[in-house]
Amino acid sequence: MLQYADDTTGTVLKDDCSLKSLLDVINSFERISGLKINISKSECMGIGVSCGHKGGFCGRKWPERPIKCLGVYLTYDYD
Repeated sequence: MLQYADDTTGTVLKDDCSLKSLLDVINSFERISGLKINISKSECMGIGVSCGHKGGFCGRKWPERPIKCLGVYLTYDYD
């Protein structure tokens, strides 16, 4: 997990189980701190075998455009 200010990025989440584990950690932090993740802004992007997969991941939306993460754009577009 990478964090900077109010941005959080989960990396190397291989399946629904690993995403659920990350969300459990975030929810535990929420109970202690009062800070809450904005699920409506949450996106998932598959890489490797999952590249371009449109089925969603644990109910999260898949972007049709590059994702801006901590000032860096993540995209499938090699150009």
